[in-house]
Amino acid sequence: MEYKRGRIFLILTLFSTLWLGLAIRAIFIQALPNQKLHDLKEKQFSRIITLQPRRGVILDRNGKELAASVTTHSVFADPSIVKDRNSVAKTLSKVLGIRAIELRAALKQKDKRFVWIKRNVSDTEKEKIEKLKIRGIASINESKRVYPNNSLLSPVLGFVSNDGQGLQGLESKFNDPLSGVQKKMQVQRDARGRPLVVDGRLFTERPDGATFTLTVDSEVQYVLEQELKSAIQEHDAQGAVGVILDAKTSEVIGMASVPDFDPNRPNEFSIDSRRNKVLTDPFEPGSTLKTFLIATGLKEKVLNANSKYFCENGLMKVGKRTIKEADKKHRFGWLTASEILAKSSNVGSVKIGFQLGEEALYNGLKDFGFTEKTGISLGGESKGIMPTRPWRDITLATVSFGHGIATTPIQMAAAYAVIANGGEYKVPTIVKTIQDPETGETIEFPKEKPRRVLTRDQANLMMFMLTSVTQTDGTAPNARINGFPVAGKTGTSQKADNVNGGYIKGGYISSFAGIFPAQDPQYVIYVAVDQPQKGYYGTEVAAPIFAKIASYLVRKSGMAPVLLTQKNVMENSTAEPKLARTRKVYGEKDMFEVPDFNGLTVKEVIERVHGAPVDVKLIGTGTVFEQTPSKGSLVPQGDAVKVYLRQ
Repeated sequence: MEYKRGRIFLILTLFSTLWLGLAIRAIFIQALPNQKLHDLKEKQFSRIITLQPRRGVILDRNGKELAASVTTHSVFADPSIVKDRNSVAKTLSKVLGIRAIELRAALKQKDKRFVWIKRNVSDTEKEKIEKLKIRGIASINESKRVYPNNSLLSPVLGFVSNDGQGLQGLESKFNDPLSGVQKKMQVQRDARGRPLVVDGRLFTERPDGATFTLTVDSEVQYVLEQELKSAIQEHDAQGAVGVILDAKTSEVIGMASVPDFDPNRPNEFSIDSRRNKVLTDPFEPGSTLKTFLIATGLKEKVLNANSKYFCENGLMKVGKRTIKEADKKHRFGWLTASEILAKSSNVGSVKIGFQLGEEALYNGLKDFGFTEKTGISLGGESKGIMPTRPWRDITLATVSFGHGIATTPIQMAAAYAVIANGGEYKVPTIVKTIQDPETGETIEFPKEKPRRVLTRDQANLMMFMLTSVTQTDGTAPNARINGFPVAGKTGTSQKADNVNGGYIKGGYISSFAGIFPAQDPQYVIYVAVDQPQKGYYGTEVAAPIFAKIASYLVRKSGMAPVLLTQKNVMENSTAEPKLARTRKVYGEKDMFEVPDFNGLTVKEVIERVHGAPVDVKLIGTGTVFEQTPSKGSLVPQGDAVKVYLRQ
């Protein structure tokens, strides 16, 4: 009996000790931290995935959405618990429109507990997936980037990847602030490792990225793009670019490169169409560069508006080369600097270039920003191409009329803005404000300090000289806007062959840079058309595009028509000696722009010219069928305008 009691006591003692040990172990596990056990638990019963927060909104200057984020659904799987993968792959293939072979490959990754099946599925697809109730398959909410205006401003905006990362344009340049702070999300699983989701949704708060407001006006941008697209069609061109700057601040009002693409489905478009060529593609500017040649001459005090140059009757030998005028019909003799600009004489420009010399011309072009990137807040910008120094005589000659050098459209627009704003170089900007997502504070995007390039008098004189380009005897009468003085310059250059070297046979780039209204500049517009097949001179291809865009801006902003006068174009100038000489070229009297009288009655003609400083002679009766000078012509105050009428 004693023996049996001893055995029972021993067994009880052993079991008691065992239970005591288990109790102590349980207390140890429950009460004291154990990283190894914690990691094991997390591995078995949860899964950490990273979801992008809701990306910040991009707005135009008037608050219209250009890029936004919406909630969408994405389907994922836990391959380790999916049974009959072949059958599941076939079922999902029918619902999601993905090849079964691709789905099988994803589901066979047994070592993974989480794989994406399809991102950004439709509501219908999500509902069908939920009804299938396939073990190991579920959906969660994500944020999807959308561009409500489709292709509008697309090369500037760029696009994002499926993972929400900016890949191009503003989306890439400001990816971090737009993205916000990433959110780590824990997907809970049951004891069998199945994802625990409620109606396929995650109840987590997603922080927003920063809100960016641009300087761009989406309505102006639309008109810019449409006019460029129309020009491509009309002239059977390869492409076109355009940029519109606020003349006083150099803020970008519009920037376009066409053909473009739809950032909602970027993979369906070529890489070329996704590139913002306003920044990335430099080309020979042609005669639009002559403006800065002459401006440098004024700055260096080697010429004035009336300095005369013999233009060799259209042919000039430089070493073994012969410099010719763009039009074989041009056989210019003596021309003033102002006339060289108005008539776009290559030979006259070479004469001025040699007068300046390599050092002065190079430094002058550098001051206008042609050797460096502008610094605009967009990625991929080119600094252009400047010939390696020292220059040979032929290089100095060709650079003087805009060949042998390559500039970008944004560089050219920024340089013309120097003349428009009174002589200061201002770095172009495209971001206006940034709003912090946490504090709600809105801050102005920082701007670089302007630097002085020309004196105000020199800039005003250049402005007045550029108005002669758009007069009847200038190279760009097609750029005129009735009732508004326009300053500008045409450009026609051969297109470089980047593959074989030299130039593309029959390949030209037609351009126009314009400022208006000349007496109080509001806008700088630069447009260029790539390889037009129907016409190629800047005056016939690019200048009319400028006029259409500028006319729209006149209507949109409600500008009042003005008279073009030497006083109001150069009202701030005090350079009396040079201005006095300029009057000999343009006349002592104010200039009046002749309106369009076609189809008007006698009464309507009288009403239209009431108070105008001209003498209108009415010939005949009925309605107007002809007038001399033609509409848009500039005539001195007091001169006669003949209007012919018939029944």
